[in-house]
Amino acid sequence: ERLPRGGRGKMRWTEASFTNGQPPPSPRSGHSATVVNGGEDVVVFGGLHTSNFIGETVVLSLSEGRWWRPPSAAVGGPGPRAFHCAVAVDKQLFVICGRTGRQQHGDTWVLDTTTWEWRPMGRMPGA
Repeated sequence: ERLPRGGRGKMRWTEASFTNGQPPPSPRSGHSATVVNGGEDVVVFGGLHTSNFIGETVVLSLSEGRWWRPPSAAVGGPGPRAFHCAVAVDKQLFVICGRTGRQQHGDTWVLDTTTWEWRPMGRMPGA
């Protein structure tokens, strides 16, 4: 079942509750939440909770109404960070830059949303 969509003048906020699957991600700021796979999934990555930087990848399957954590995404990914940029292109999620404490990251990572595996794309050129 898909989430309802409102037309012009009919949109309103409602709190969604997904009780199937694994627990939702912990509270955080500075994270990304990116729609992938043609609107089927939302990938939540990274963020900051109090003074702890987070590096986990959590997926909300909108079609199944459940949270889950891809085991393959827990290995070899970008590492903890917040305040990064994320964008989805086709079946890929790009995570660009960000920071951990005072360290600024200048790297780019891509998550394949069919295998749920991260791979590095390289560093951004210097300013």
